[in-house]
Amino acid sequence: MTVHFSRSVRSIQADNLGPMVVGAAFFAVLMLGWVLWFFFATVPYFETSTTATYQPNGYIMAEFSESAFGRLRRGQSAQFLLATDGQTAHSIPLVITDLYAETAQARLILRTGNDEQLPLQPGVTGQVKVTTEQLSPARIVLRSAGLFPDS
Repeated sequence: MTVHFSRSVRSIQADNLGPMVVGAAFFAVLMLGWVLWFFFATVPYFETSTTATYQPNGYIMAEFSESAFGRLRRGQSAQFLLATDGQTAHSIPLVITDLYAETAQARLILRTGNDEQLPLQPGVTGQVKVTTEQLSPARIVLRSAGLFPDS
């Protein structure tokens, strides 16, 4: 059985569109927030060493892959990650002081002033995480897709 046109128009006019408008406005605000985050937020991009060793002279020598080494610069911030007790990981702030291209190694120095409180003894090994750049999520997606070259 078909519904007459006059009855269908009356049912449309009787509908309350308030909840739908509120829902659409809420969704639009959420999407605007996500778009702003996607293009304007910054996410740190890290390069991690293959090995790192604390030297007796107070420096840390870290070895990086060739591709990671190309992104390193003197003065960049880094973290020395070492595991003690098999479970607890310590993170110690560092700064890159020297780069050795022939061996893809970096020499780093502790950024803290009180070495005696740190759980470091010569020969302690771990990994070094260097913050190489700050990227937006959009740039990370484009870089992963191969549409934006590495800088």
